[in-house]
Amino acid sequence: KYKFKDKLSNFIYHNKTWILLFLVFSLISGFLIYDLASRKRPDITILLLSADGSLGSKSEDIEHLFEKYIYDVNKNKKIEVSVFYLPTQETATNAANYQLQMANSSKLYAELQSSNSLIIISDSRADEIIFPENIFYNLADDYGDNEAIKGYSLLLEKTKFAEMIDYNGTIYDDLYIGIRKPNEKKKMQKNFNIYYDALKKFIDESTD
Repeated sequence: KYKFKDKLSNFIYHNKTWILLFLVFSLISGFLIYDLASRKRPDITILLLSADGSLGSKSEDIEHLFEKYIYDVNKNKKIEVSVFYLPTQETATNAANYQLQMANSSKLYAELQSSNSLIIISDSRADEIIFPENIFYNLADDYGDNEAIKGYSLLLEKTKFAEMIDYNGTIYDDLYIGIRKPNEKKKMQKNFNIYYDALKKFIDESTD
């Protein structure tokens, strides 16, 4: 019979590639979580998850749009909105694409572990990663009569979003904006109130 030490060595030998990838992913995620926790944050951060690169190029316009919905939260005497664009991709077909996917997954994981980045613009492909039904606040509870709102999502195709950011591309019917629901942490609850107030102002203006 094999001893435990022999079994362990045999397991590591046959799975060393996956073990190495897991360790690298863990190290990257740990560093990013620490960096996010210690970094000075903008007033709000919005995650943009989409395979549409042309929409990603409008990140700055989205930032300018949301500047009018927020105040100087971090008290540095200026309004700062940051849109963090993470492209969603199909299954990687080579090592370079796999490494890029892994890096983006680590960044997204770090953001979702923080009490910031509560507002997320997403689509059906990104939903396969973030499981929105588990993390988003149900907007329909507050906007039951708004036809642009379906459960946790504000369907951007049914709003003035494209016009507001001067976007000439296609807003697909699966693109939406939502907000992560707060957990028991006081900081996240505080941030939720701030972010949701900004999102409600956007909802009111974009669906008026």
